[in-house]
Amino acid sequence: MFTNFQALTVFESLSFTWFSPMGELLSMTSVLSIDVQLLRVSCVMQLSSVAKYGLLQLGIPCSIPFCLMVILLKKYCPIKRFRVERTSVATEVVTSVGSLMGMFFISVMMSCVSPFVCYGHPGDAGSSVLNAPEILCTWSEGHMKMV
Repeated sequence: MFTNFQALTVFESLSFTWFSPMGELLSMTSVLSIDVQLLRVSCVMQLSSVAKYGLLQLGIPCSIPFCLMVILLKKYCPIKRFRVERTSVATEVVTSVGSLMGMFFISVMMSCVSPFVCYGHPGDAGSSVLNAPEILCTWSEGHMKMV
């Protein structure tokens, strides 16, 4: 079900005006996608578009140590009623990370493709990345870092 709602975020990203109530429904599904803008990181620190893209790409891999920590706490908890000793730590980590990757697959793939989605400037003046208009799609330095 989670993946189905994430598929709706693909429709929200289309350049199309959605009418009520579909527009509101699609905007609510953006919570389920990995959107750095929702965290309001720019209120605390200024990040370039390349840095935001890097954070987006590192989100799921950085969850691996967190999963490991939670599983180790669960496995070796000093309170016996919270301790679970059925499976090995490696099996639980692989299962947990696999579940996360399955849940956020659509968001990760949309993020991976975003540097290749460009729009043209008027008068054949080049093109820019749709999600980061300040980065030119002419294999500029910022574009190369994203690719």
